[in-house]
Amino acid sequence: MVYGESGLVSYVALEESTTAVINLKTFKAVLSSFFLVKLTFQINFIREIPVFWGWSDNDLRVLYSSYTRRKCQQEEPVYIQGDKANSVYIVKQGTFRVS
Repeated sequence: MVYGESGLVSYVALEESTTAVINLKTFKAVLSSFFLVKLTFQINFIREIPVFWGWSDNDLRVLYSSYTRRKCQQEEPVYIQGDKANSVYIVKQGTFRVS
């Protein structure tokens, strides 16, 4: 991928080659569209949780961009009683035991 200021580097084919050339503006538009579709797909699970039903698409996007994903192994403690509660956990997939 080559874009930005000219003259920084040269690219020379060392053998017969084929490249795909895409206008930078078009590439950015396609990339933006792709990420918007992916983002919409990713926040749909949040939208289905009753506490978030009234939230706008923009609020859900902000929430999505603020959280980190965490994969948990079987029998791995996620939160231990007595620990300081400084996070909110939204279960996307899996089953948990509460004790």
